[in-house]
Amino acid sequence: MGRTGRFLAFLLFAIAAFAGSAQAQNDTTFEIVNRARVPIFEVYVSPSSLDDWGADVLHTDVILPGARKTVRPAGDQCIFDVRVVYRGGQAEERRRQDLCRLSEMAFDGGAPSAAPQAGEQGDPSFELVNASGSTITQIYASLSRERNWGPDRLGTDVLGAGRRFQVTLPNGDCRWDIAVVYADDRREEKQSQNLCNVTELAFDASAARARGAAPPAARGNAQTATGDPSFALVNRSRRTIAQLYVSRSTDTDWGRDRLGENVLAAGQRFDVPLPQGPCQWDIAVVYDDDRREERRSQDLCAVAEVAFDASSARASGAPPAPAPNSGPNSGPNSGQARGNEQSFGTGFFISAQGHMLTNAHVAGDCRRIGVLLETGRVDAQLVRKDERNDLALIKVDARAPVPFVRFRAQPSIRAGDDIVVSGFPLPTLLQNGLNITTGNVSAMSGLGGNIALMQITAPVQPGNSGGPLLDLSGNLVGVVVSKLNAQRVAQATGDIPQNVNFAVQGAVARLFLEAGGQRYVEAPSQRDMKAADVADLSRSFTFQIECR
Repeated sequence: MGRTGRFLAFLLFAIAAFAGSAQAQNDTTFEIVNRARVPIFEVYVSPSSLDDWGADVLHTDVILPGARKTVRPAGDQCIFDVRVVYRGGQAEERRRQDLCRLSEMAFDGGAPSAAPQAGEQGDPSFELVNASGSTITQIYASLSRERNWGPDRLGTDVLGAGRRFQVTLPNGDCRWDIAVVYADDRREEKQSQNLCNVTELAFDASAARARGAAPPAARGNAQTATGDPSFALVNRSRRTIAQLYVSRSTDTDWGRDRLGENVLAAGQRFDVPLPQGPCQWDIAVVYDDDRREERRSQDLCAVAEVAFDASSARASGAPPAPAPNSGPNSGPNSGQARGNEQSFGTGFFISAQGHMLTNAHVAGDCRRIGVLLETGRVDAQLVRKDERNDLALIKVDARAPVPFVRFRAQPSIRAGDDIVVSGFPLPTLLQNGLNITTGNVSAMSGLGGNIALMQITAPVQPGNSGGPLLDLSGNLVGVVVSKLNAQRVAQATGDIPQNVNFAVQGAVARLFLEAGGQRYVEAPSQRDMKAADVADLSRSFTFQIECR
C-alpha cells in the first residue's frame, strides 16, 4: 500500500473512531426504577429545549413497584426532562437531567427519605386491619386538628373480621384521628396517630364503646352550623361524571341535575354555588357507566372542595334518591337496599380452580352471586374488588378443573388490532345465550385520556359488562366495562356517537390479580383465527353472572 493509501486508511480510521466516540458520549439510554408503592403507567422523556413532552414511551406497558424499564431517548442531545405518571394520576418530574452521564433514574412518588416525626409532612395512607371478631361497617379518618370527621370511607362496603381496607389519604400532615363503627353499633377510636410512620393500623374492639348519636361522636357543632356551603366538585376518578345532585341532608329529594347538559371529565373541577344557610348537604354523582357515588351529611361550610374518585361507586338504575331522614345516624346500608332486585352481567374463568373475573359493578355489591353454567346455576363468592378500575374476582366451587382464558403476553395490543367481545347482552330481552360481536381497538385510552381503559368499536349492551375482550388468538386483552352514554353526549354536543365503547386494559386486570396474589396464565398471540373460532373458544370459559 502506497503513502497515499496509508494516509486514506488512517483518515477513515480516525473518522470512524471519532464517530464512535461521539456516539458513545451521547448514549442517553437509561433505566427508570420504580421505588414508589404504586405502578407507573406513563413515562415522558423530552429534550429540555422543547416545550412539548411528546408521546408516552411506555405505550401499553406499566412499571410495577420495584421494577425497572430501559428507555432509549431519540436524538443526540444529553439534557432531558423526564416525567412519570403513577396509577391514579399523580405525576413526578426530573428537570434538566444529563442522560449521557447516568445509567438509571429512580422515582419514589415524592415520598420522604426518612419516616417523618410528629409535626412533619409525609404520606399518611395506610391499611386498616380488622383484628376484631366483628364486622366493621364504617371507617372515619380526620386530621387531628380538624373538628369534623367527614365522610364514611367504607361507603357501601363492609369490612369483615380479618380483612384489610386501604385508606388513601393526601400527602401532607401525618397526625390523624381514626374511628371505626362495628355492626353492633359500638365505635372505637385511635387519636393522634402518626400515620407516616406506619403502613397498617389494627382495630381489635378492645377499646370499643357504645355510641349514642352521630357516628362517631360529633367533633363540633356541624349539625346546626350555618354559613356559605358553596364548594368545588373535583373529579379524581378515571371516568366522566355525567350527572351531579346536591341536596340538604334534611331533604328527601335530590332535585335537579346541576351539571345540566355539561359533563365533568377526569381531573376537572366544577363550581357548585349554594345559598347561605345550613352547612349539612348530601352530594351524589352519576358516572358515564351509570354507577353512582354519594357523600352523605357533608359540612360544606368547612371545606372548599369535595373530591369523588369512584372508590365507593355502585350500580344505579336511575338518578339516585336519598332515603328519608338520611344523615349521620343512618345505618351502614342506607340507600342501598336491594330487596328482590336482580341484575345480570358477564364473567370469565381465569384459573382452572374456578376463579372468575368480572366488573365490580356486576358482582361487587350483591348479597348473592350466581354463575349460570351449562350444568345449571352455582353460587359464587366475592374474593376481592377494585371499584376504581371496576374489576372484581369471584370464586366458584369447581369440583373439577374448568377451562380458562389466557392473557395476551406478546406482542402488546395496538390501536387498529381486531378484537372479539363475548357476553350476554340484554338478557331479559334477548335470552339467546352467548352473544359475539367483533370490531377493533380504536384508541388506547378512554375518556379524558384515561389510560386504564381502551376504546373499542365492537358493539356492547347492558349485560356485556365484565365480559372478555379477546384478540384473534383467543387471548385476553381487556375486560368490557361500559358503553358511552350516547344520550348524554348528544345533549352536550348535538351529535350521536357511534361505536364508542370501553374495556379495562389487560395490563390493569393483571395488576388487579397480582395485588391479591392471584395467579393467571399468559400466552403469546402468534396466530390469527377466524372470529367464529375465537367465539367457539370463548364459550368454554365465558358465562352469565346473576346478582341478587
